[in-house]
Order: sequence, then structure tokens, then C-alpha cells
Amino acid sequence: MNWEILIHYSFLGILVVILAIFIHKNKKKTSVEKVFWYLFYMVMYRTKKGLKLMDNLAKRHKKFFNVMAKIGVVVGFLGMAFVSFILIQSFIKLFIAPPAQPSFALVMPFPAKGIVFVPPIFWIISIVILALFHEGSHGIIARKNKIKLDSTGFAVACFGVPLLPAAFVEPDEKSLNRKKKGKQIEMFAAGPFANVVLFLLFLGLFIGAHNVFLGDSNAYYNPLENQILEQEGVQFIDYYMKDNSPVFINDVPLNTTFTHINGKPILDEERDNFAAFLSNAKPGDIISLRAKNGTEYAFPLAVHPESTEENPRPLLGAQITYSTKPFSYEGSFAFVKLFLLKMLLGLLAWLYILNLGVGLFNLLPMGPLDGGRMLKALFEKIFKRKKDAVFYWKLVSYIFLLILLIVILYPFFV
Repeated sequence: MNWEILIHYSFLGILVVILAIFIHKNKKKTSVEKVFWYLFYMVMYRTKKGLKLMDNLAKRHKKFFNVMAKIGVVVGFLGMAFVSFILIQSFIKLFIAPPAQPSFALVMPFPAKGIVFVPPIFWIISIVILALFHEGSHGIIARKNKIKLDSTGFAVACFGVPLLPAAFVEPDEKSLNRKKKGKQIEMFAAGPFANVVLFLLFLGLFIGAHNVFLGDSNAYYNPLENQILEQEGVQFIDYYMKDNSPVFINDVPLNTTFTHINGKPILDEERDNFAAFLSNAKPGDIISLRAKNGTEYAFPLAVHPESTEENPRPLLGAQITYSTKPFSYEGSFAFVKLFLLKMLLGLLAWLYILNLGVGLFNLLPMGPLDGGRMLKALFEKIFKRKKDAVFYWKLVSYIFLLILLIVILYPFFV
């Protein structure tokens, strides 16, 4: 049994029980939106809590939020253009050269085909943090622009059982519609912009934590595998230009880890001696490699076919990759220290990844998403007749919804 997986899913199980108890105890204050009843539905819990805090922040720091709102609109439309381009590009690539990993995919706390797996603890904490800041930012900018808020609250997406928590802020639609389109766009853009800010914050914290705990090693954290891997050397994975390849001619084996070059460790105090040697080498220079099992291979570099007198280029004749091994601590409590480090780096990594992903996804110009509402307000400002604005907004929304569904569902059928 993998203890890390057990801890993650125990956390998820406890959360499901807590959410179920909360919903049962507050059933009179909750409403249910039935999407596919019993299979998928939303439980909404509305409250007035948090409204006063948003109001106070908007009043006390009005100048600051005025500037942030303006920046948020610019970032919002730039992000909308960027994520729309990425989605269209992903759609086109499906028919030209299907990518190994699609640009858009469902993110879930369980592994499955076509899904990006996030360990449950990281998934839940990230969703809660990004949702609170996303919706809180909508609320603050709404109050700054004197848009009335009816309620705050949280929703639980239920896939048979309560599973995915989310926050929400409900503006009064009449109050919202009375405001100028620019003020409406500011409010819609505030949520995704908050996620972009959080992305930068958590990216900085991740880099800082990585440098503090792994800076003196050749290790790196891979969030998709929830593993810390330590680079230990290089491997040759294939030969090329076999007629000229020194690696092939001298019977240097493939898929063998080499740890030393010319008597020095290949990776030494963050210095890559292998790359350093090749960048300064000339045809005829001797390269000496020591394999992990102690076998030595020494041979001269050949002349690259594109070499000239002015620019003599050496030829190794092999494709390389850096080999890795699982990172581990030594001594007492090694497992605990490694687990805690994985938890720290994993949480920070998924916080910046999911904040960026959710922020950009919400900027897609479709339907009820923030990007869709921004686009609708913009069209209503541009077109003289509201009918035309709504028509073109719906047209763009349906086109992007169709493209998104194809891109997301494609991996499930190939």
C-alpha cells in the first residue's frame, strides 16, 4: 500500500463526510440545482457573511482597487485572446497531429484516461483558495462600483456524493444592469485577474521553497507524478549519423547511466560538466565517460558534417537524456521529511498551476463564464441594437463551447 495515496484519499473521504453532514444539518438553508439528478447536481448554500468585509475593503482602499480593476480589464481581454488562440490551436492539432497531452482537460482527484490527476489534498485546498479569492475579488470590485450584492455562499458539486466545494458571490442583476458597461466588465474581470495574481504569488513561493530545500542538489519536483526526482547522470537513448557516430563506432551502450565525464561528476554542485565539455569541445578531443557500474569508455569526438574552418563543430553521434532516481533523505525520519517536502512543494505547485488554469479558463468567451460576460458587455457597448449584441455573443459562445467539448472529450475516444 502506498501510504501517500492512502493519506490523500483518507483526506478526501473525510471531506465528503463533512460536506454531507453540513448539507444535512443546513438543508433548510440550501437549494439544489438538478443537472442530471442523482448523478450530477449542485447544492447551493446562501448567506450574507462576507458582504460587510467586501464593502469595507472597497471603501477603505478605493484608489488601490480602482487601479487594480483597470489592470484587471486589460489582463482579462489579453488573457481572453490568448486562451482563445490556445483552444483553437488545440482543436486544429487534433486533426493534424494529435498532441500527447491536450491543452484543455478535466482536472480531477482520481486518475483516468483524458483527465489530469491532482492528488486529493492538493486538489481540494487549491480549489477552495482559488474560489475564495476569485469570488471575493468579484465582490470587492462590485461594491467599489456600487453594485448591490444579494448574497455570498458556497456550492458543492455532487457527483453522486458531495465532492467539489466552490464559493460564489451573487450580484443584484437590476443593480448590475444599471451600471455602465465598463463598470460591469471591471467586475467580471476581477475574478480571473485575482487568479493570475495568485498564480504569480504561488509560483514565486514554489521557486523559493524549491531553492531552499533542493537548491544544493540536482533534484526537481514533478507535480504530475507527485515525485521529487534527482538527476544522477546522462544516458544515450539513440544513435544518429551512425557512419560517423563516435558513440556507435566505439560500442558505447544505450540506456546506460553515465555519472562521470573526464574524471569529474557529470552533475556537480549544480554545474553540468557534460554540457560544459561539449560546448567547448572541438573535433578530435577525447571524451571519457564512466558508467554507473564503473566501466570506462574513452574515444575522440568526430567532425560534424556542418563543421567549417571558422566554426569547427564536434560530433558525439547520440541523442541524450538525463537519467533520474527518486530523491530521498538519509537518517531518522527520512520518510516523514520526504513526505512533508512533497506536501509543501506539491501544494505550492498545484496552487500556481490551477490558479493559472482556472483564471484562463474563466476568460473563454462563452456563456456564463467571466470571459463570456465580459464579451457580452463589450458587444452591448459596441452594437447599437441589443438584439445584434446578444446574437453575436450567443454565436461566439456556441462556437467556443463546441470546440471546447471536442477538445476535452477527444482523449476519451482515442
